[in-house]
Amino acid sequence: MAELAWVTGAYGFVGRHGARALAARGAHVIGIGHGFGSDAQMAFSGATRAGDPTHYQADVSDALAWGWAPQRNRVAETNACVDWFRGGAP
Repeated sequence: MAELAWVTGAYGFVGRHGARALAARGAHVIGIGHGFGSDAQMAFSGATRAGDPTHYQADVSDALAWGWAPQRNRVAETNACVDWFRGGAP
């Protein structure tokens, strides 16, 4: 199995070069940073590994306990989007 490397600041000057060097060595690199950089070539192979989750579900219970509440209604926003498409969206 390939080495797994998490690189923080992967889109900065040092992190970008470090991530490329690790990838060239055969590591599976996961980059964390702010943005993609001007020369990023993002791609997803679709490959999965044993034990990878097949779906994700957000748990917002802590945020709700702190007093956060959604500012938009999911159903109303979805209906508005559908109406927009039906109306000849560009």
